[in-house]
Amino acid sequence: FAETEAAGLDFDTLRYGIVDLNDNGVLTRQELEAEIDLPAYLQSVFTELDLNTDMALSPVEVGARLPGLSATRFNNIDQDRDGFLIPEELQNADDFGKQNPVFAAALPLERVQKQLRGLEAATFTLPVNNAYRVRATATLETTGQTVQSEEFTFEIRNGVDDNANGYLDDPFSVLLNDGSRWADTVESVNCDRSVVMHYWQGRNIPGPNIEVRVTNPADATQHLDLLVPHGLLNEGEEGILIVAMSCDAESLFTRQQAEALDELPTDLVAGSPWIDISVVVRTIGEENFTALSDSRLAQRAVRITLNRLSFSPEDTATFYRNSATVVDDPDTGFTVVPGLETWSSSATRSPVSSGTTLTANLTKIGAIVALESLKPPILVTVPSASEVLDLGEVNVSDTVERMVTITNDGGEQLVGTVELRDATGVFSLIGEASYDLAHGETHSFFVRFSPNAGAAFAATLTYSGDGGGLVTASVTGLGIAPKAFGCGATSGGTPFPLGNGLVILLTLSALLWHQLGRSQRPYRR
Repeated sequence: FAETEAAGLDFDTLRYGIVDLNDNGVLTRQELEAEIDLPAYLQSVFTELDLNTDMALSPVEVGARLPGLSATRFNNIDQDRDGFLIPEELQNADDFGKQNPVFAAALPLERVQKQLRGLEAATFTLPVNNAYRVRATATLETTGQTVQSEEFTFEIRNGVDDNANGYLDDPFSVLLNDGSRWADTVESVNCDRSVVMHYWQGRNIPGPNIEVRVTNPADATQHLDLLVPHGLLNEGEEGILIVAMSCDAESLFTRQQAEALDELPTDLVAGSPWIDISVVVRTIGEENFTALSDSRLAQRAVRITLNRLSFSPEDTATFYRNSATVVDDPDTGFTVVPGLETWSSSATRSPVSSGTTLTANLTKIGAIVALESLKPPILVTVPSASEVLDLGEVNVSDTVERMVTITNDGGEQLVGTVELRDATGVFSLIGEASYDLAHGETHSFFVRFSPNAGAAFAATLTYSGDGGGLVTASVTGLGIAPKAFGCGATSGGTPFPLGNGLVILLTLSALLWHQLGRSQRPYRR
């Protein structure tokens, strides 16, 4: 089932598909009755949905748990059209909606297990020093027709780890076949250590990438997944990939070796274990082995994925590396010793943190930890600097202002200033132009537009302090000139002189005054 979850499948959807016999995306009464005691289940669903216990389900109560029950289906079930569902109406329903999670959850898990038996993992206890055979077969359940079948053979052998450090003492004498693998979990200084050793041979035409998963012995839900290029080995070579995981440096190596390690340059990502990844290689038939050269890894990087991490929003996470050496000592057996280099992330390519998972490509291997450091300052503005800040149409001699807010979306301090570059002088900044912001802090100012002519104006805002360099934004505005006072054109097309208009206006005023004066004289008979 872990493989099923990794493939992005969920059990509710799978349950649903098993019961939806005609694959139309809708569960009918007939399909549900074949799987569950529908009346009893509907009654329990009604009781659960009836939040106010008034024995009537409103569309709000139904919609909260039955998103597949659309308004049309709700109305179809609501036989008396009163806008509520009573128990009898729900019991008589024939159509329960598309991909309905409530009913999907009621379907028996046994049917899912039967449907997914090809994806299940089985654990067997088998005697050692025997050969075994496994046949994987895919069949169509409807017809029983075999679609594909393949047989795999394997052997189980004894391995020797006399010093109980988790590593095979002589792995090249035990891991003989391409794909042979050793896995062990042993007690260490502060917590257990898990070790996986995988053997493969180089080919003229490289085979598929080697996939290795190591589970954290302190957390069964945390996995380290590696994708190792098969072509790291040349034809005629054999090699062993060695992966170890533990809770801290002392438990991954030894207390004395951990004390000699260079101090970590920054903080561990919350939840990060300590990891060692090594590859030893030798020519087939020879005794001595060497570490895989960095030049090969530079051409074929190792893909690393680690889950169950907790990232800080103001930090950026990546994998840091230190060197490690594989030692085959006659007295202490096979082991890995950390190097004394400075921790570095220079060999980490394209790190991506998503959710709780960190993924990257490694062009060097060795001791590995996930560290996080403050993100460089990231300047974000509202309105966005990528858009034009348009202050619109403004009458000459009028003024309009628009607020701009700066936010530091990075981790390091954002220190800088905003500069207005305006050759016309119609724009101005109102407020403090400098800022000093920690992660998530904001600073606001205003851009003022006071046009002095009827024309289009433009300016530029330049922000400093962003980790990527200067950020620029365009500012625009349109000045609207006042309309000229006077009469329009005459019928002949010649404008009416303004002086003539004033004469007419004064004449009309005199006549009005004369008439007003007459109306105020006393009346005489």
